[in-house]
Amino acid sequence: MYSNLTQWTRWGRRSVPWLLLAVVPAFVYYRVYLAHGKDSAYFCGDTVGAYWPDLVFFTRSIAHGEFPLWNPNDRGGFPFAYDPQPGVLYPINWILVGVALLVGRMTFALFQFKILLHLSITILGWYALLARRFSKPSAAVGALAASLGCFTLQNAHFGLIWPIAWVPWLLFTLERWLETRQFSWVLAAAACLGALVSAGSPPSVLYGLIVCAFFGVPQVVQAFWQLNAQFKRRLLLTGLCGLAAATILCFPVILGAARLTAQSVLAKRDFSYVNFGRVATPDLLGLVFPSSAGSFLYTGITVAGLAIVGVLSRFDRRFTWAACILGILGVLLAIGDNTPVLAWASRIFPPVRFFRLPFRYLYLTQIALGVLAAAGCEGLLDPSRRGLRARLVLALLIGVSVFLWVATKVGVLGLDFNMLQDTGTTALWFMLVWVAGRIGTRTKFVNWTRAALTLVVLLDLATFVPRTNVLRSGVFEPPQNISDSALNTIKAGSLNYRVWDEFAFAYRVGSRLGIRDLRGYMDPLRLAHYDAMVSSLSRSPEMLERWGVRWFLTGSNPTLGPGHHRADVSRIPHALRRETLVYELPSPRPPGYFTTRVASSNSEAELWKALEHEPLEAPLQLPRDVNSQAPVPSQSANIAATVIKRDTNSLSFQANADADGWFVVNEAFFPGWIAWIDGNKTPIYRVDGWIRGIRVGPGAHRIEMRFSPNDWLALASLAVVLWLCLGASAIVSLSRR
Repeated sequence: MYSNLTQWTRWGRRSVPWLLLAVVPAFVYYRVYLAHGKDSAYFCGDTVGAYWPDLVFFTRSIAHGEFPLWNPNDRGGFPFAYDPQPGVLYPINWILVGVALLVGRMTFALFQFKILLHLSITILGWYALLARRFSKPSAAVGALAASLGCFTLQNAHFGLIWPIAWVPWLLFTLERWLETRQFSWVLAAAACLGALVSAGSPPSVLYGLIVCAFFGVPQVVQAFWQLNAQFKRRLLLTGLCGLAAATILCFPVILGAARLTAQSVLAKRDFSYVNFGRVATPDLLGLVFPSSAGSFLYTGITVAGLAIVGVLSRFDRRFTWAACILGILGVLLAIGDNTPVLAWASRIFPPVRFFRLPFRYLYLTQIALGVLAAAGCEGLLDPSRRGLRARLVLALLIGVSVFLWVATKVGVLGLDFNMLQDTGTTALWFMLVWVAGRIGTRTKFVNWTRAALTLVVLLDLATFVPRTNVLRSGVFEPPQNISDSALNTIKAGSLNYRVWDEFAFAYRVGSRLGIRDLRGYMDPLRLAHYDAMVSSLSRSPEMLERWGVRWFLTGSNPTLGPGHHRADVSRIPHALRRETLVYELPSPRPPGYFTTRVASSNSEAELWKALEHEPLEAPLQLPRDVNSQAPVPSQSANIAATVIKRDTNSLSFQANADADGWFVVNEAFFPGWIAWIDGNKTPIYRVDGWIRGIRVGPGAHRIEMRFSPNDWLALASLAVVLWLCLGASAIVSLSRR
């Protein structure tokens, strides 16, 4: 009994740092859960407009017994499973969807928990990795700096933070595998890499892999070089198995993203795209002085001071030198064409060409500063001569800060008020770090003062959170600027008609409410053919009826404003105003219809020109590689089909044709759709520029269509099975321990 109690006591003591670090995100963003009334806040931006509705749609699809391959409720339909941001192959999303099914819906509070959960995973991962090299206080300081620096604080409401949560865990499991050469650790590393790739935002995958390459690849090479032939073979064998497992987990995500990108407006990108969003060189002062760059780049005064000490302390030279090079690389990439580094990288390393906003490469600098801050903290807390040297360096920084503050105060230096305030704040923070480090070397209250040093760094970073733009005050309520009766009418007719939502709701209203929205959310991977249609709508909005839109919902977005409206309802003279923000278009085309009025265009420009000239009366525009008959006179009407069934990934019609012609489905075309006419498979063509059409003969037909990319489904099924096996083996292993 006594031994068991002692064992539990030791386990509890070891768990305290982990538990405290795990709740740090709740402390930093306390307004999300702990505040009430006017003091409360919620994560804004794409969180409310895209990520939460995506998981709502994911949950609804699973509740209806379907895997969400296709989303028919947004942008005329798009391959939901191919989009990496919803993370349909990400296990944590499966858990959240399971919880949502138990409570009845995917609540916004549950999604905000996902954000805080990934921040906790990030902090604990860096703590686990750095604690292998530094003392626990130093590891905690480094973990906070690497997890809550400028990149994270500015992107906490974006999907960018989900993949990078697994970067430290990938490095940790790689180290354990190199030490033990056990098969279980290489599988854990494969799982971390799979989570990194499948979690969400592709840019973060690139940033995370760069960090792993700097810190992980040299270790693997060194470990392999130092082993004898027998252990080299064992290491190589387990490594190949881990690589195979990682490939199975990652390849479906990469394949889907590649297919979606190939059909998007960003299939071809030049350097001007890559360079968009660079950091101006003077703004780099914002890494230490927040007023220099507003709420953009600040990574912590205390972190910067400890990082300088870490560089000079020469602790674990190989690790700190790698961090220094990584940090410099992040800055050089972030400032874009101010140096040739970004241009060289885009030519030498093709993945760089796919991502804009180079200021996000400061994630590399954030990680480097975290590692160097841990090394600086280690030197500061060292009671030997090394610690004395570290404290002297920090004292010199304090002296420089005080001198700048005094010189500015008396007018010797012409710095503005903000810089005056920043230099005074810098001196104060450095003084707090120096005091905590000085007392932390004493034998009495050592642990408390070392914990205080961690708290100083945390407070430095947390006090900057209100200046970021990731939280919005108040309690989140999904916007709805139309009446409930109008919404119910729209829902009742959503099987046959579409809406065009110009900010009467939040983004992705179709995904959230289950109605078919032709507009949806214009994210970076929007389909090129859909984008051409939207551009034509701005010139000829009457085409909305051609695409089956019955309800035009207008309004204003307080953030984006009316300048982001894609169509002008005032240019549709026959639109009927039903209430303040709701207009009805009286003659929308059905979701499926038969027509003999066809024409072939020689180019895409001619196709859209014909549609803009006669939005409703122009014949069906066929692709140039399809032989068509001459256009039939305009008095030949289209014959509407009856929707028999509509599911997430499929739909079926009953159609009548009085001659040879075309059956048209008013939904986006994408490779992977399969069609059957009376049970016989038939090819699908892109008609009218962006929707689906098939050839049909005379008579009554049952027409079925299904989005079924069989090769992707096979790979995804294999990945799901492997994820389940890895999860089961992890549970069994933990239960045995």
